[in-house]
Amino acid sequence: MAESTPEKKKERELKPDDITLFEISGFDVMFTSLGMIMLAFFILLNTFAVMDAAKSRAAIGSLMGSFGVLPSGVGTSEDGTVSPEVEEVSITNEVVLFAAFEAFLKEEDIPEDQVEIFIDEEGRRRIRFSEKFLFGAGSIRFHPRVMPVLDRLCTVFRKLRRRLEVEGHTNTSGTPSKNRLLSAQRASMVLRYLEEAGGLDPMRLSASGKGATSLRFAEGINPGNRRVEIVVE
Repeated sequence: MAESTPEKKKERELKPDDITLFEISGFDVMFTSLGMIMLAFFILLNTFAVMDAAKSRAAIGSLMGSFGVLPSGVGTSEDGTVSPEVEEVSITNEVVLFAAFEAFLKEEDIPEDQVEIFIDEEGRRRIRFSEKFLFGAGSIRFHPRVMPVLDRLCTVFRKLRRRLEVEGHTNTSGTPSKNRLLSAQRASMVLRYLEEAGGLDPMRLSASGKGATSLRFAEGINPGNRRVEIVVE
């Protein structure tokens, strides 16, 4: 058997038959790196897309106290659980709807002290009607000017598809029982109009008579305490 010479050993070490050499350019390395980064980015997006819907709704629900309306069609009940009710109007659209309603009031020359829109301490939107605008003193019959305003307001409510509570309020000039009865009757009159003339879902409507238990002004007999307020839940 022939012995291996040092020259042959060196040749085999320098050029082994089982090794293949590849040339990789800098562009190939950069392109591959960018591809891996993009893949990781799309995996991250997919992770966000499949987040637990209940957790997402609970997080959005925390905005209720600040804005008085839930965005993106999410609702929560009083105990913090997610409501199955789906709201159709976002915060921005609701603001636009009520801004248009306020513009309508100005066009009709209706004073702000007779019809007022505001956000209460609980973050809910309220539409306040004075007794002077809605009824005569001690009466439960609507003034003729009321109908066009309620009709325009119903167009807003139909788009919102939110729960509404109608509250009747009086001052302290009568007995507590009479005040509560009168306030309940007035609230019921507004509710019936919203349902029958406005075509609103009765399952989303409720009415209550507060009497003189929730005064707007400290002076109990102040006529400004006589009012009806629609609360957008």
